[in-house]
Amino acid sequence: MRFATVQYLAGRRDPRWVSNRQTGQLTSEANLVKLRGLRQMNRITLLLALGGSFEATPAATVEAR
Repeated sequence: MRFATVQYLAGRRDPRWVSNRQTGQLTSEANLVKLRGLRQMNRITLLLALGGSFEATPAATVEAR
């Protein structure tokens, strides 16, 4: 957004152009947040599909020989 603000302050762009750039950036950031959430949901779904669970179980111990 800094580029858009500099362009506006230099008189090269109007406020509507800056606003459109800000809207585009916010939309992109919102989409990124949604995608990250979907990725986490897919990881959980895969874990459960492969037989994993969220039950707390003690870690397997390896005996020293």
